[in-house]
Amino acid sequence: MKHDIIILLGILLIGCQSQPIQSCSESDDLLYEQYWQFQESMLFGIGDEDTAIESLFKSAEAGYAESQSQLGGGYAYRPDLIKRKGADIDSAVIWWLKAAEQEDYVAQKELAIFHVRMKEWKQAKYWLKRAEKNGFEDETLYHEIRGYERRNVQPIPKESRIAVKQYYQFLSYVQSGYKLNFDIKNLIESAESGYVHSQTELACCYAYRPDLLGCEKPNIDSAVIWWHKAAEQDDWVAQEKLAQHYADIQDWKQAKF
Repeated sequence: MKHDIIILLGILLIGCQSQPIQSCSESDDLLYEQYWQFQESMLFGIGDEDTAIESLFKSAEAGYAESQSQLGGGYAYRPDLIKRKGADIDSAVIWWLKAAEQEDYVAQKELAIFHVRMKEWKQAKYWLKRAEKNGFEDETLYHEIRGYERRNVQPIPKESRIAVKQYYQFLSYVQSGYKLNFDIKNLIESAESGYVHSQTELACCYAYRPDLLGCEKPNIDSAVIWWHKAAEQDDWVAQEKLAQHYADIQDWKQAKF
């Protein structure tokens, strides 16, 4: 999908002569090509990786919405693809905002998710509505926002927002295929601070990936403890995991609850 972008190129004066200004259409095509140069490099290994990353940044900085959205995703979830050491959610939000204002629904959706994770349901609701106008649908996200709205959940205070950053660092660690350096103590610290999404992820580590915690085998008892903490904050993933756990041990009363 191409977006109409008007780019005014500077006129280079050499004596009394000047270079012709590149047309809007030609500029658009160039930005699109730079965007796809990155896609082809990441997906198919075509071309030089460093050049592809540079092209993505150039395209995003020139105002191409899809590149801006992609760059935001890189900072949030796959910093390794843009040669960064770890997740930088602040930079991700900056780029998503640039793309979202150009009606890129992927960026709008990511902003809605980010604000849900910050418990800023008013902003989450705003961006989800804009994304829906551009064709995005997600009933789960909608109900999560509605749940916060009904309970008038308060945003995470600034002094506690490190927990959210630690959570995104864990997500990027997992999505990179565990290539990035990440201290699992950061996830534990985030969970212990009360951050619900980290509590759910920590529970899942105990249940399914004990190796990430330095354990030899799953610890279901610990998983259940953390799922309960998250479930009490109405995290639907934790609630679903608990229901499945109690069904597995045939505790139907708890499973139904």
